[in-house]
Amino acid sequence: MRPWLLRLLPIGLLLLSGCISPPQPTGEESGRLQTILARGRLRCGISGELPGFSFLNPQGEYSGLDVDICRAIAAALFDDPEAVDYRPLNAAERFTAVQTGEVDVLSRNTTWTLSRDSSVGMDFAPVIFYDGQGIMVRRDSGFQSLESLTGRAICTQTGTTNEQNLADQMRQRGLANRREAPRSPEGERRDE
Repeated sequence: MRPWLLRLLPIGLLLLSGCISPPQPTGEESGRLQTILARGRLRCGISGELPGFSFLNPQGEYSGLDVDICRAIAAALFDDPEAVDYRPLNAAERFTAVQTGEVDVLSRNTTWTLSRDSSVGMDFAPVIFYDGQGIMVRRDSGFQSLESLTGRAICTQTGTTNEQNLADQMRQRGLANRREAPRSPEGERRDE
């Protein structure tokens, strides 16, 4: 190949790349957006009880990172960050609420996993918060490791990756894992 042609090839490819149109929304995506725009308000699923993310402040208004994301989306859609209706959702309700159209967007603590990405029929937005897991015990309890908690109840929220991660760790270490549903709506359960 001639040297001058090799120099022109990248320029030609660059020019051609400008001729490619960006992907257009599918009919379903476009219809959903049009429905939201026609309604004039964004319906946003949040936790509602997670300090720092979504919680009721002393003025009775939702506040936190997840709430701010909802407000930013509403501002982008309607030029009005207040055009949001918040719907508190627990872990069991969150995916169904999006799938059924009860909420337009979910902005709450939800771990992005491969199985969720492929099975719940939603598009996950970029990750906005990275966390880790640990187990809290009283300082004077004497518990120093996961092994020392064998046979004790370890509280997690049902249907979360925390529950699954704990079960995986217990199984990998050959430890007994006892699952039980919370005894009260608040999920309070402690071994003293």
